[in-house]
Amino acid sequence: MMQRGGEIRGEVVKDVRRNTLLPILHRNIDFGAQMYTDSLHSYHTLGQFYRAHEIVNHAFEYVRGNAHVNNVECFWAVLKRGLTGTYVCPSPEHLERYLDEHIFRFNSRKDLDAVRFKKAAALVEGKRIMYKDLIFGLRPGRKIKNEA
Repeated sequence: MMQRGGEIRGEVVKDVRRNTLLPILHRNIDFGAQMYTDSLHSYHTLGQFYRAHEIVNHAFEYVRGNAHVNNVECFWAVLKRGLTGTYVCPSPEHLERYLDEHIFRFNSRKDLDAVRFKKAAALVEGKRIMYKDLIFGLRPGRKIKNEA
């Protein structure tokens, strides 16, 4: 999810079905928002919940006036290149962390390096993750014990 000219938000989901995606969208997006999505069938009922909803079907068009999803697709393209090119074979257990890293980097892309470093340092202050917890402590549905 991305606000035009604003930040991106995202989370790892088990599937892209409507019942999975709608609660996440409702938690993160104001109901008065104008929505622009691609033609994924799971999004087709969004007009019932938001001020307006426009769909861009990439089989026929990529932009129609103000209706496009180019910004968020740019983010996903960079994320995919990072996962396949930099990390090569990321572990599914750590996928949320890879995603968080890319979201942080994208949302702070206009910051100077010193500002970005201070933001990152503030986010990890007081959060200690032991190697054994990182490697052996993750099981499906289990969180790292030292994580806030």
